[in-house]
Amino acid sequence: YELIGEIKKFERTRSIPVVFLTARAGDKHRRMGIELGAAAFLNKPFKEPELISIISGLMARKMG
Repeated sequence: YELIGEIKKFERTRSIPVVFLTARAGDKHRRMGIELGAAAFLNKPFKEPELISIISGLMARKMG
């Protein structure tokens, strides 16, 4: 959470999409990540196709 706070604090890095990969599955943790500006939140263990889909969607939005 501290890292995303630092990334989103500065204009130069604010637009970098952050995908949380975490073992903390509770709603509280998911909500905190989203409120801090995470583009997506995946709980471990996750399936590779899900991660690839999220990254593809983020790249499409960035380029589109």
